[in-house]
Amino acid sequence: MNRKIDTIRAIQNDYWIATTLGTVFFSAVITFISVISNRFILADSLNTNVLAAGTGVFALISIILIPLRIRYIQGIFDNGVEVKAAIKSHSIYKANLKLNLEFEYLGQVHNQRLEQVITRNTKHFIDAKEVVLVIDPNNLNRLLLRDVYIS
Repeated sequence: MNRKIDTIRAIQNDYWIATTLGTVFFSAVITFISVISNRFILADSLNTNVLAAGTGVFALISIILIPLRIRYIQGIFDNGVEVKAAIKSHSIYKANLKLNLEFEYLGQVHNQRLEQVITRNTKHFIDAKEVVLVIDPNNLNRLLLRDVYIS
């Protein structure tokens, strides 16, 4: 297929990246609140260095893993094949959409479950009956919703 993904769109809409960034963000918020409350309310009675170090570790891991995830996504788009898939059912839990998909590839019908974070760019999948997938022809478990990554 060999299409260039929109990196910003991937960061905004990819389930895995959103989870990673959410973890870093909430760790930073908890650390900030702990440091402030320790400084002004608890009179420095807590050692908040461990929280700060943990948040730093989460941030470093994210800085390493997010570019790897983007490269993984781009690899699927570079080598993948587009197929149409029917949405057989879906479920929503908080900001996550789980799609049960059915598609045909090389004459065989395949069923897959795909999780997607709900954003303004992806909420239309809730009402959709059909989507376009990009699948890795060598590993059909590696599949992505095309419209999540390409504008």
